[in-house]
Amino acid sequence: MSFMRVFLQGKKVERTYCLNQIFFWLRSFPFLGKEIPYSIYSNRKLQIAVYIIHILKTMVTFCLSHFLYLGTIMLISFGLIEDKAINDVVTMNELMIHVLVLLSTIGMIVNCKLFEPTQDKYYSIVLMRLDAKKYAVGAMIYEQIRFIISYSFVGILCVLKYHFPVILWIMIMFGGCIGKYIGCYIELILTKKQKEPYKIAINVAMAATSLAIMIIMMIMGHTISIATAVVIDIVAIIAGLICMVLIWKEKEFVRLYVYHLNADSVFGTKEKINKEQIKSTQKILEYDKEMVSSDKEGYEYFHDLFVKRHRKILGGRTKIFTLVLMAGAVVFPIAIFVVDFFVNIPTLDDIMMMIYMLPLLMYFINTGELCTKAMFINCDGAMLTYNFYRTPEVIRGIFIERLKTIVRLNIIPASVLSVIACEINFFIGIRTDYKVYAIFTIMILSLSVFFSVHRLVVYYLLQPYTAQLEKKSPAYEIVHFATYFISYQLPHCIPERVSNLQWYIATGTIVFTVIYVMGSVNLAYILAPKTFKIRK
Repeated sequence: MSFMRVFLQGKKVERTYCLNQIFFWLRSFPFLGKEIPYSIYSNRKLQIAVYIIHILKTMVTFCLSHFLYLGTIMLISFGLIEDKAINDVVTMNELMIHVLVLLSTIGMIVNCKLFEPTQDKYYSIVLMRLDAKKYAVGAMIYEQIRFIISYSFVGILCVLKYHFPVILWIMIMFGGCIGKYIGCYIELILTKKQKEPYKIAINVAMAATSLAIMIIMMIMGHTISIATAVVIDIVAIIAGLICMVLIWKEKEFVRLYVYHLNADSVFGTKEKINKEQIKSTQKILEYDKEMVSSDKEGYEYFHDLFVKRHRKILGGRTKIFTLVLMAGAVVFPIAIFVVDFFVNIPTLDDIMMMIYMLPLLMYFINTGELCTKAMFINCDGAMLTYNFYRTPEVIRGIFIERLKTIVRLNIIPASVLSVIACEINFFIGIRTDYKVYAIFTIMILSLSVFFSVHRLVVYYLLQPYTAQLEKKSPAYEIVHFATYFISYQLPHCIPERVSNLQWYIATGTIVFTVIYVMGSVNLAYILAPKTFKIRK
C-alpha cells in the first residue's frame, strides 16, 4: 500500500471525527440544536459539504497566518532600515530576499512536527494500526503541499506588486519546503536517543542566531546577496533530499510513534490545562471563611449570604476600577492647570464624538461575567443538581436579587466615569450647554445597566459551564463576541459630522436599554427553567 493511500485513510478518520465535532457543535445550540435530528450524521451530501467548508476554512486560516507572519516581519524590517537606505543602498527586492531566506532557514529546523502527538496520528497509527512510516511521510508531503500553496499566494503578490524575480521566489520556496526534512531528520535522531529537550535548545539557538544575523545586517544597511541566497537554497534542497532518503530508510517508526502517541500525551495536555484552569479559578474565587449572617428572608437571605461570603471577588474588580477612575477625576483638573493640555479648545461636536466610544469602554469596565462565573463555581454548580433549584419560582426570586447586586456593583464605576465626562465638558470651556452633562450621565448609567443585565440574562439562557468548569456553549461565546464586535465597530460605522446625530444615538441607547431590560428579563423568566442547567 502506497504512503499516500495510507495517509488518505488517516485523513478519512480525521474527517469523521471533525464532522462529528461540527455536528455536535451545531446540536449544542439551545432551541435550534433540538431541531437537528441525529440522522444528520449519516447524511452523505451534508457530510461532503461540511467537510469542504472545513478544508477551505483550514486552508484560508493557514494562508492568512503565513501572510500575516511574513507581512509583520517585512513591516518590522522596513522600520529597521531607513527610507534612504531602501532607496539608495538596498532595493526592495534585496530586502525581501534577505528576510525570506533567513525566515526559511529558521522554518527548516523550528517548524517540524514529525512526532508531535495529535489526535489524527493517535487515531490512525495507534487505533487503526496504519503503517506508521507511510503515514508520517504522507503527512510531511501534505504539509509541504499546504506550505507551497500558502507561499504561492504571497509570491504572486510580491511578483505583481514589487516585480520580484519568479525563478528566485520558486527557489526560495522549494528550498524552505524541502529543507524541512533536515529538521524532521534531526527530530527523528533526537527522538530515537530520547533527547527531546535538546530539540528545544536547537530550535531556540537556530531562531536566535538567524534573527540576530537578519536584524544586525539590516541595521548596518546590508542584506544577503542574490548569489548567497541561491547557494543557501541549493544546499538546503540537497541536504533536504538526503535527509528525506534517510527518513524513508528508518525502521523504528512504529516503536517511536507508539511510545509518543498515548492517551496521556494526546489528550493529557488538554486535561492538564483544564485542571490548572480549575485550580487557578477556584483559588481566585475562594470565599471568606469568617462566619456571616443575614436578617433577610427567603431568596434574599440565600443571595445575601452568597454576596457576603464572596464580597472580595464580587467587588474586588469594581473597587479597582472605581479607584482608578477616581484618581483620574482628581488628576484631570490638575493637569488642565499645570500643563497646557488643550491647545485648541474642542467644540461641542468634538466632545459629543466621545459618545461613540462609551459602549466599548463600558463593555470592559462591566464585571458581569466575573460575577456569573463566581456564581456558578461557588453556588450554581452544586445547586443545579437539585430539581427544585430550576423551578420558575426559585429562578425568578434569585435572578431578581442577582440582578440588583450586579447592577449595584457596576453602577459605582459608571457614576465616577460620568463625573469625569462632566469634568471634561466643564474644564475645556463648554459650560453653558447643560444638556451635555445630562446626556453623558444618563447614557453612561444606562449602558452600565444594559451590560449588567445582558451578562446575567445570557448566563441564565446559555449557561456555558460543565461540572469541570469548561465552557461548552458555542452560542454563549458567539453572543459575547458579537457584543464586543458591535461595541468595537460602533465608532467606525457612524458618520463623524451629522447634525444632532449624537443626541439621537444617546436617546436611542437609553430607549434601547429600557426595552432590552424589560424584554430580556421576561425572556429569562420564561426560558431559564429549561436552559439553566449544567452542561455535559
